[in-house]
Amino acid sequence: MELLAGSEPVVHSVVGARGENAAGDVPLGFQVVALEGEGVKPTLAFSYLHRVYAGDATDLDSGSTKNTGIVLVSTDVRGFHFDVNAMFNETVGGALSRVQYGQTLSISHDLPRNFLLGAEISRFTQPFLHGNAIQNLWYVGYQPRHN
Repeated sequence: MELLAGSEPVVHSVVGARGENAAGDVPLGFQVVALEGEGVKPTLAFSYLHRVYAGDATDLDSGSTKNTGIVLVSTDVRGFHFDVNAMFNETVGGALSRVQYGQTLSISHDLPRNFLLGAEISRFTQPFLHGNAIQNLWYVGYQPRHN
């Protein structure tokens, strides 16, 4: 079991000519491995986070979450590492709460000299806007050690 804590001590945002500094949210939770895998045999884990402090900062990403449950699956196939996640977020908008669903797929591959190349695609429902948000990220990373 792993205990988790998140923090956004100060969030700076600019809208038009107006800048703002505010405190962000603080979530606490845990993650536990249900099935430990190795190589092509996947690892299955579960995670839960609860927001213990609601900051004043404007939420600019996929919504403000009060509770989050995540199912995580991870495996390695032919030199590629895969992470697949399913998220279930209780999002809050005023006095209303709705469920936000999210899915992510991340793929990475080792390159020479401890570098790696990775990509991620994610989709989140937007329950208050009746739409979806889709994001894509590509990166090159450096890992001083394999672990």
